[in-house]
Amino acid sequence: LQIDTDIAREILRKVLNFEYHVGLIGRISYPNNIISKQILKPKFHFITADGKMKKQIRLKELADYPLILPERWSVTREYIVKEFRKRGIPMGDCIHCENVSAIKQMVHLGLGGSFFPYYAIEEDIREGRYRSVEILDDLFLNIDLIYVAKRRKSKTLKSFISTLKSLSYPAYFGFS
Repeated sequence: LQIDTDIAREILRKVLNFEYHVGLIGRISYPNNIISKQILKPKFHFITADGKMKKQIRLKELADYPLILPERWSVTREYIVKEFRKRGIPMGDCIHCENVSAIKQMVHLGLGGSFFPYYAIEEDIREGRYRSVEILDDLFLNIDLIYVAKRRKSKTLKSFISTLKSLSYPAYFGFS
């Protein structure tokens, strides 16, 4: 088993080219020969070093707030921008960054705020690096397991899915 990280579209390309048996990616549009199953749908939280921000906010309260977002081709970035536009909320200055650690460090330094699922920031919150602010609007990170339909009966794919199902909290991974 080899696990690589990359942007969603690159992982999809490698699955389509049979370089990877399976991918775990943020939701994008898939071609017809890809089978997808949502396995996670964690809610986004907003992180900030701003001690005056309320514990819970609506997305519209971030109008014109400086944001630190993932790289321009990131599915997460596209989703966040789309949600602002859909609600008619003006976006403040945006810093685009390709590295999650760098985004978190910039938030810690007070350069702006960013969006993460809670599991990705839980330890940092406990250590006081920045604050987590609950977003009252429905903003979720949809993570799908994808594979090419022709590989449906692949031993590697079946083994991977079986492993996910056997985890302590199979319902958390979208399996019953």
